[in-house]
Amino acid sequence: MSPPSLPLVIGIGNPLRRDDGVGWRLAAEWGLLQAAGNRAEVLAVQQLLPELADRVARSHRVLFIDAALAGVVAEPGSGPWLEQLPLNGSDPGSLARSHGLDPPLLLALASHLYGRCPRAHRLLLEGRSTDHGTAFSAAMRRQLPAARELMRHWLEEGDA
Repeated sequence: MSPPSLPLVIGIGNPLRRDDGVGWRLAAEWGLLQAAGNRAEVLAVQQLLPELADRVARSHRVLFIDAALAGVVAEPGSGPWLEQLPLNGSDPGSLARSHGLDPPLLLALASHLYGRCPRAHRLLLEGRSTDHGTAFSAAMRRQLPAARELMRHWLEEGDA
């Protein structure tokens, strides 16, 4: 395996399901943040797959961007949130019982398969609508400026 490369940004979600597409949209905007000379590898995916473990392992840090449903978040109306993910991740053996991966499980898989688990953060925005469409809810639109600032800080400073 090659030495760690650029930071990796993974936008997660379905761009045709309103707020669920925020990870895609923010990943697409990443190029604007890179104009100042800060670089990152950027992916937009509908779901995390085991095939991403190699790319994760090759990065020295990873940012996952995703929507969290309003009924799931701890403090509704207080998003976005940037959280550091544990370095030890989850048990990769739980893949056999899973229909999809979450960021900690993907990190654990990278560690198990490639012997490397990069420092990782997850940027979550509170989603209110997953109906068909491409327009964000008003609640999602209100979170975008703060989310962009957290992204910029993560890119420039390495941590938030």
